Amino acid sequence: MNDLAPIIFICYNRYHHVVKSLSSLKKNKLAKKSKIIIFSDGAKDGINKDKIRKVREYLKKLSGFKSKKIIFRRENFGTKKNIVSAINEVLKTFNKVIVIEDDLILSKFFLDYMNLCLKNYKYEKKIWHVNGWSYPFMKNSKNDINFLGSMNCWGWGTWKNRWSNLTLNEKYLISNFSKKNIHNFNIFSSMNHFDQIIRNKNKTLSSWAVFWHATIFKNNGICIYPKYSLVKNIGFDGSGRMSSRHKYMSNLNNNYKNFKVNSEIYKSKKLMNAEFNYYIMRKSIIGRLLVYLKKIYFSIF
Repeated sequence: MNDLAPIIFICYNRYHHVVKSLSSLKKNKLAKKSKIIIFSDGAKDGINKDKIRKVREYLKKLSGFKSKKIIFRRENFGTKKNIVSAINEVLKTFNKVIVIEDDLILSKFFLDYMNLCLKNYKYEKKIWHVNGWSYPFMKNSKNDINFLGSMNCWGWGTWKNRWSNLTLNEKYLISNFSKKNIHNFNIFSSMNHFDQIIRNKNKTLSSWAVFWHATIFKNNGICIYPKYSLVKNIGFDGSGRMSSRHKYMSNLNNNYKNFKVNSEIYKSKKLMNAEFNYYIMRKSIIGRLLVYLKKIYFSIF
C-alpha cells in the first residue's frame, strides 16, 4: 500500500506503557513502511524528570519503522496542547495522519485498517474521523466499516482538510449549541459531553477531544468504527488520568483482517440506538427514566 499515513505517537513519562504500545505497533506489517513522529512531553516543574529520561532513552533506540523523528519538548505542554500542536505541525507537511497515545495496545491489523479507511474515504467529505477502537456491540454489525456521529480518541485518524476546521473556542461552542444540539451531542442525553466544554471554559478540565467531537458534530460529520476493536486502552491502572473503572473497555481483535469497504455512508439508526443503550444501561433506574423522558421530549419538539 503506497502513500501511507504518518503516525503521531504521543507520550510522557510512562515507560512500560510506551514500550508495550510501540511493541504492539511494530507487529503491524505496515510499520516498516510507515513514518513515525514522536512527541515526548517535558517534565512538569521538574517532576518526573528521571521517568521522562528513561522513556527518551528507549525512544532514541527505537527501530522498526521506515523513518523516525522525535520531538523532545523542553517544557511541559500537557496532553491537550501536546496533541493539538503535534497534529497541527505534522499536517503542515502531510494531508492525513494517524494519532496514537502511549497507553494504547494496537492490533497487528491496526495500520491496515486505518490506511484502508484514510485512502478510500479521503474524498468523502461527510467522513471526518476514523476510529481504531470500537464498541463491543459493533461485532453484531454485518459491515467491517460502520458509521456513527460520535468519535473516540483511542487510536484514530483524520485528514488535513477536516482537522483544519477544529475550534477550541469554548464561548463560541457554548453560545452556538441549542438545547436540542446539546441533547443530540450528548448521545440523546445518555452522556454528558457538553459539560466537558463548560469545564474547559471554567479551567476545571483540560481536554482536546471534546472540541474535535464538537467540531465534527457542528459540521454534521460522520465517524468510522470497525466491526471489531483494533485498540485496547491499558491506561486504567492509575498511572494517568483514567480511572480503573471505565465504560469503554473492549476486547482487542488480532484475528479478523479481511476488511471490506462500505460504500453505504449513513448514520445507522440501529447503531445509534445501540450506542444510546450502551450508555444508558450504566445509569440507575431513575437516571434511565430521566434520559428516556428527555429523548421523548426532544423527538417531539
